Amino acid sequence: MSLFCYNNQLNQEILEEYFKLFFAHLKWNKKSNAAILFIELFRNNNSLLLDIRKVQKVLKQICNLIEYLPITSPLKMFLLENIAVFVKYKDKTIK
Repeated sequence: MSLFCYNNQLNQEILEEYFKLFFAHLKWNKKSNAAILFIELFRNNNSLLLDIRKVQKVLKQICNLIEYLPITSPLKMFLLENIAVFVKYKDKTIK
C-alpha cells in the first residue's frame, strides 16, 4: 500500500479514510511495515501534515518503533532516514 500512495495525492486521500485502522496496526504490531505506509501517506500530503494531532500520534508510535527495533534493522534505518517527512511539505519545512 505504501507504493500505492507514494507521491500520489489522490491515492493518499483514498487511504486516509482508513487512518484509524492503519494506526491501530502500527500501534500494536511492531514487526509490521505499517510505519512505511505512514511515511508515504504523509509525504507531501498537506492536509495530513497540517493535522497536528495526527502527526503527533504517528510520530510518537514511529519513535517508539525506532527505539524497539535492533540497531541492525533495515526498517530502523529507513525510518530514521525518512522521519523528516512529517515536518516538510515539498522540501519546505512546515512552521
